[in-house]
Amino acid sequence: MTRSIGRSVLIAIGAIAIAGPAALRAQGTATIRGHVADSSGTPLVAAVIRIAGTPLGASGTVDGTYLILGVPGGAQKIIATARGFLPDTETVNAAAGATVEQNFRLRANVAQLAQIVVKGSARLGETKGAALDSMRTAANIKYVESADDIRSLPSLNAAEAAERIPGVSTERDEGEGKFVQIRGTEPKLANVSIDGIAIPGTLSGDRSVKLDDVPSDILGAIEVSKTLSADQDASGIGGTVNLVTKVPETAPRGYIAALLGATSIDAGTAGQGSFTYGGRVGDDKKLGFLVGASFDRNNRPIEDIEPFWGPTASGTGFYPNDFNQRYYLYSRERYGVNGDLDYRIDKETQIYVRGLWSSLLDPGLRYVWDVASNADSAGASNTAAQGSSSRQVENRTPTENTYGFGTGITKKDFGPFALDASASVSGSSSAERNYRNTDFTYTGPDFSYGYNNSNVLTPKYAINSPAVASSLLDPANYAMTGYSYGTNTTTAAQVAGRVNLRLAYSLGSLPASFKFGASISDLTKQYNQQDASFNVAAATPPTLASFAGGSTNAHYYSMVFPGGINLGPMPSNSATQAYENANPGAFSLQPGNAVGDLLSNYYGHERVAAAYVMHDLDAGAWHFNVGLRLESTYQQYRGYADTLASDFNSPTSVAGAQQVSGGHTYNDLFPSLQIRYAIDPVTNVRMAVTRGIARPDYAALAPTTLGTPNSQVPGGAQFNQSVTIGNPNLRAEYAWNYDLLFEHYVGDDGLISFGGFYKDLHDVIYNQRFQNYQGPILAYQGAAYTVPLNGPGGHLIGWEVDWEQKFPTLPGVLGGLGFAANWTHVNSYALIPNGTFDSTAAGFVPSALPPRRAPLFRTSPNIGNVSGIYSAGAVYARLAWVYQGANIAGYGDGSNDPTSGDTYFYAHSQVDASLYITVMRGTQLQLQVLNINNAVFGFFNGTPQQQYDIQREYYGRTFYLGVRKSFE
Repeated sequence: MTRSIGRSVLIAIGAIAIAGPAALRAQGTATIRGHVADSSGTPLVAAVIRIAGTPLGASGTVDGTYLILGVPGGAQKIIATARGFLPDTETVNAAAGATVEQNFRLRANVAQLAQIVVKGSARLGETKGAALDSMRTAANIKYVESADDIRSLPSLNAAEAAERIPGVSTERDEGEGKFVQIRGTEPKLANVSIDGIAIPGTLSGDRSVKLDDVPSDILGAIEVSKTLSADQDASGIGGTVNLVTKVPETAPRGYIAALLGATSIDAGTAGQGSFTYGGRVGDDKKLGFLVGASFDRNNRPIEDIEPFWGPTASGTGFYPNDFNQRYYLYSRERYGVNGDLDYRIDKETQIYVRGLWSSLLDPGLRYVWDVASNADSAGASNTAAQGSSSRQVENRTPTENTYGFGTGITKKDFGPFALDASASVSGSSSAERNYRNTDFTYTGPDFSYGYNNSNVLTPKYAINSPAVASSLLDPANYAMTGYSYGTNTTTAAQVAGRVNLRLAYSLGSLPASFKFGASISDLTKQYNQQDASFNVAAATPPTLASFAGGSTNAHYYSMVFPGGINLGPMPSNSATQAYENANPGAFSLQPGNAVGDLLSNYYGHERVAAAYVMHDLDAGAWHFNVGLRLESTYQQYRGYADTLASDFNSPTSVAGAQQVSGGHTYNDLFPSLQIRYAIDPVTNVRMAVTRGIARPDYAALAPTTLGTPNSQVPGGAQFNQSVTIGNPNLRAEYAWNYDLLFEHYVGDDGLISFGGFYKDLHDVIYNQRFQNYQGPILAYQGAAYTVPLNGPGGHLIGWEVDWEQKFPTLPGVLGGLGFAANWTHVNSYALIPNGTFDSTAAGFVPSALPPRRAPLFRTSPNIGNVSGIYSAGAVYARLAWVYQGANIAGYGDGSNDPTSGDTYFYAHSQVDASLYITVMRGTQLQLQVLNINNAVFGFFNGTPQQQYDIQREYYGRTFYLGVRKSFE
């Protein structure tokens, strides 16, 4: 089926490509062009211009210009409309062979409700109406979230702003969304760009882009393309997220805003500040400039318990054999700047430089108290025996950066073509500098603890003996065992260039355009690790009593444990580091440090060259977009291997290390067909058939081995699940995508849409967890480990519905009511081969059993948003609920066994609210509440029918109070 569709698309492309040039010879028609603006001269983006009585028309571009070809000769009535403005009509004499210019100045519709946020200068006008116009006239299926919508809720980063879009969800961490998932698919299946400039993945070896790095307030809009046209990169099986920066389109104006806040856990503090200023100046407003910046800080404490599970003595179930209790004190700081400088040489030519840079600094301390058991007591009910305990302080210093800058030229009269050429540089980085953790092990009397596993989502424990409880809270009973430190860096940089040419013409009497172009991108990514782990060398090590002073919590985890848990004494990070630095002779370097660092390092290089051809045709109510894209991929990677046992027994030797390199080169064709049928001017039916690709992660291709040594994991190898192994034999993943959508635009700011989609995936890339690593690295032997593999295939089918509407015709104050609700449901599966993985040489060894069907990796089955909105006069309020279903984070064996089953993200359900009051012209007071319901984050093992908690993390609520002031 897919092959026949592909052939049909190719035949259609060829036919249109042949017919197109012949049609250029059509004579006896005229060209009408012009500019559409409001009464102040501000260009109206996505204005619609029609020739009355004909199917001819056009939409305004980003600078308000339009072009209509193939207009029959004679007097023609031209109608210009734009959302929120009164229509205008002019009559022109279109002489055959002539080019007629007709400009429009539209007056605002005074009945339109005021926007909730002071309008800024942006490419999409930043308003809901302008965003909907862009969606309605697009050739592909996309959703545009305006800046007004972005700022209508407490969404401080781009990921959390995007999760309000229908079919979009986020993967969360530390109380915030960080990765974007489109229609439930895993983050690496989404292509992320800034103004169309692709951004390489943020973390070590991963293609996923962390959008919690990017402040939302520096954005003019977020575009999510759910189907891809030939002029877009094909690396978007799930879709494309494009962060649109602000661009000046008015006289100079700006705003400044500030928020102050607090959290409900331990009274943490929060705050945010931002400003934007820009506009057009000089003769004819040819020069445009804009600069914006944003900063926010969140000192949000985190309370987290991560239990492990083991078989009970009776063999009839599982008991919590470890309670890893973690208390985080972070100071998340996010910075962002955006800018634009452009010059309109004439009405047809513009040159520009624009982009953004953002940074996330996430330093903090993690305090851990671990209580574990080595056996379930056979003689005592619900008692864990042979107890052990440890305490740890960990200093974290992650820093991440994301940037994308482009320069280019647009020229609409490049001979018969419209030219769009650009060059760009983009990148990301992440680093840990002087990451350090110090461990203390319990040396007091043996103990046991009682446990309650009646609810395996919230297992509990209790120290029943007062003497044991006192002993576990005595810092003198914890001896220093060692410390680790490290510095690691990940850098990714990409340079790219592209040239697009568009030829507008008439195919008979039908408006058409023929577009073709080429692009090239060159990306390098590398990871460098410098870690070291030390054991205490002294026969009598110092105890925690000498270093106590770290933050503690006497009512920790009261959300689950009545009254909470007294975490007891914690090590002081400054005191432990001072001792370790001043007494190097008191510690010995652990074996395998040097070779472990070397084996973790990798380098990847990828170059993608592309060329495409695309054709658009308007035939009455029908719009056809058909294209073909060719991408040629060159990949090269290198890592290191070492099987010399003496290297792993030595702290410094790498004598047996060898560099291992490899590469892949392959070419792919990506046909696309997209059809839009306009039932009426505000109602469309859309259909699309497209093909996409997802290339393997760089670290997945490189023959690397990463992980935490068993000696640094409380409980040792049996609790170590951190090891990952590269797989140079990985192939790219592909998908044929089929889409059908109905959309109806209601009033100025409303939309009703529903549709279905299907993805047929091949060579699905997934990660599978195996037990008992026996590879060459002694520090990891016995640990669980994860390997990326290709499965034979997978399928994803789903539907989505969206309803957004205001009710201004309701009487009195009820006229301010509105709502927005969307829901996406996905059924998915991947074929996961049964077998084992030989971590020494042979790789994956399949068994005789058939593959099992499991949900696609990191794919949420349900995604939803529901908002109640009130907007009247000076008041705007919104209460919003966001939901994301549980999804697989790692494949195990598919059983109910918490020690070997699949690992899932918990379902996430969160409620947020905002209130804005305009107190005078240009001044607005703001009240925002984030995570009203104190939603949980974490993971469980097993199946959705039998969930065993392995991480349950709480963040509390965050309250903000602020002000926003606009100025000119």
